Amino acid sequence: MALEGSIQEFGLTEIFQLILIQKKEGLLTLSKEKVIVCVDFKDGQIIRAAEENEDVSFGNTLIKNKKITTDQLKKGLLEHKSKKQPLASILVALGYISPAEIKKLHRLIAEETIFQLFNWKTGRYKFEQKEILYDPDLIEPLSTEFTLMEAMRQIDEWPILLKKIPSRENVFELIQTETSVSGNTGSEQEKNGASGIESLGDPDGSGNEVNPLIQWIDGERSVQQIIDISEMGAFSVYKGMVDLLSAVKVKIKTGREGQGATGHLTIKKLTRNQTILKILFGSMALAASAVLFVSSYPAISFTLHTAAAPIKEVSRLSIWNERDIIRFALDFYYLKHGRFPALLHELETDGFLKTEKERKIDLEKWTYLAEERSFTLNPK
Repeated sequence: MALEGSIQEFGLTEIFQLILIQKKEGLLTLSKEKVIVCVDFKDGQIIRAAEENEDVSFGNTLIKNKKITTDQLKKGLLEHKSKKQPLASILVALGYISPAEIKKLHRLIAEETIFQLFNWKTGRYKFEQKEILYDPDLIEPLSTEFTLMEAMRQIDEWPILLKKIPSRENVFELIQTETSVSGNTGSEQEKNGASGIESLGDPDGSGNEVNPLIQWIDGERSVQQIIDISEMGAFSVYKGMVDLLSAVKVKIKTGREGQGATGHLTIKKLTRNQTILKILFGSMALAASAVLFVSSYPAISFTLHTAAAPIKEVSRLSIWNERDIIRFALDFYYLKHGRFPALLHELETDGFLKTEKERKIDLEKWTYLAEERSFTLNPK
């Protein structure tokens, strides 16, 4: 079956339904701008779904969810490259992660990838019939019919949820009451995970169930960090947070409420972007005062000099954060190609800098020199 065209002319729902009805086996490739997503089907059911470089996507998820360390991932990728075996199988063989955890993460990645696809308004698709192989101990096929129904439900409900929680950088804190949740501490529950969660509990306190998100809400984690660590998916986390908001169990700590709760601004407790904006705002006010009074009031000059310190600290943190991102991308590039790129811009063209945050990095601000088995990277 030759199936190729634009999403505007033949929607994703129709594409998935056609593959399901005809019980096709093969690879569906979807592309929009620089993003390429691959979905494997067997007998019309979804086997896996991820961005083009599946190993990098899977590896990033393992790191974000704190399932393995960066060093363990690098060793796994090296063996994957030499043995030509799936990365998941390598990591299980090395004892870094269990088959059950791999299966759960594969499912989470596939569901999240497909749900995001249904937000695409433009793009291209191509389906190729081919044999799809997978290890049933590590991958469990998804019901295409159920996934479509869930995607449609999310499309309807997302706008409502986003009105309540406009940003994944929002930080929530629990509202303490006499009936606050008792039992395992957050750290203990974090170790146990949220395995087996079928619902979001009983946020209004009328029953015995407890919303599982409570164990990760500590006044410091952002919504995105809770999505990563809970392994529940973005939609379920948003829905659970809105349930807790409606039941007045939590409140947003960012913005004015966040300042009131903390009493002072710290780099540790605020996200990097929020810190930069708030410090710059304060510094601009101090600078304006200094222009008018610095000649008459030496103390103001001292205050302005002191205010510059946190700006320099934030700038320094931003630079080294970018360095870590670039170094990580360079390591993955080496593991894929057996060499480091001649130029940093090859990381962009080869798809190793994909997220919005990564694409905003100005590579021209870095000096880079590739050697046979190492590299030097420094800010200009």
